[in-house]
Amino acid sequence: MTIAKDIEELKKQNIPSLVLVQGSEKYLIEQVEEAIIEGVFQGEIDEFSFGRFDMENVSIDAALEEALSMPFFSDYRVIFIDNPYFLTSQKSKSDINHDLDWFLEYIEAPSEYTKFVIVAPYDSLDKRKKINKSLLKNAHIISTEPLEAKDNEKILLNYLSEKGYHMSPKALELFLELTDNDLSKIMNELDKIFIYKGKDKKIEEEDVSALVPRSLNQNIFALNEAVLNQDIKKSLEVYHDLLLQKETPVNLLATMISQFRLFLQVKILRAKGYQQYDIQRTLKVHKYRVYLALKKEKQFSQKALMTALEKLIETDYLIKSGQADPKMQLELFIIRYCSKNMSGN
Repeated sequence: MTIAKDIEELKKQNIPSLVLVQGSEKYLIEQVEEAIIEGVFQGEIDEFSFGRFDMENVSIDAALEEALSMPFFSDYRVIFIDNPYFLTSQKSKSDINHDLDWFLEYIEAPSEYTKFVIVAPYDSLDKRKKINKSLLKNAHIISTEPLEAKDNEKILLNYLSEKGYHMSPKALELFLELTDNDLSKIMNELDKIFIYKGKDKKIEEEDVSALVPRSLNQNIFALNEAVLNQDIKKSLEVYHDLLLQKETPVNLLATMISQFRLFLQVKILRAKGYQQYDIQRTLKVHKYRVYLALKKEKQFSQKALMTALEKLIETDYLIKSGQADPKMQLELFIIRYCSKNMSGN
């Protein structure tokens, strides 16, 4: 079942007694939680029949005690469990003692008067654990893992249509780039744009550029692209802007090296016939970083990328060995690379 169908069923009051919400996409988690509350309470929470427990601060015992008690003014009691770190292989700094044997008993025989929702905002659970094996067998699983880029775009376009807004193609491309095609960022920044635009329902590229901030990685992406294009004016403008934003040359250099290495790796793997999913799995990096690299790498030769990476590594060595001033040395790299004799283009 898709996440959209899951949410639709929850709103229709088709809510299982035991639900595991697993995945790190915050926006989807929020949508599932709202659908459960709407399905049980018709949107207005009955405080006497609702409980939320953070496993970093309180034991599972307290949640189970409430889950086993009868609801007051509602047909069902709703219990949300947050941060169940004990389902993963990670350790908690908390010294809370959880009665996991009791929890396992509950999982195998949940209360018919309670909707027990375990919110696990993790990319994966430790499937070796007995409790997870039982959960996967007995709970209704709702996946809130990050979606593919095309699915995020579809959700965005549907939401714009519902609200009566139109985003131009260039604005859409820039918006997805600036939000890293991250659904939570997309929806948060979209609300800001709606407020700014007011009754004007047309969203243009300049609106997105003015309202959606660039992250460090995005600014460095723009810097690297300008360098590869041998646009010395733009390269130095972006570099000096980053310095004004209090970014250190050492940090900028490290991020530049990381991005150039990714460009080169993607180009090599693509030449070997690897598809996007295979590249992402091989390199173990975020899918949208691979998506952007695939869009850009074909514009530049392997020699140009290799030369840039080699010169950046040399620059890094000179700085870390104390042979050069960081700010001046990175600027010198930009100036030299933007000359044709160095870039290899």
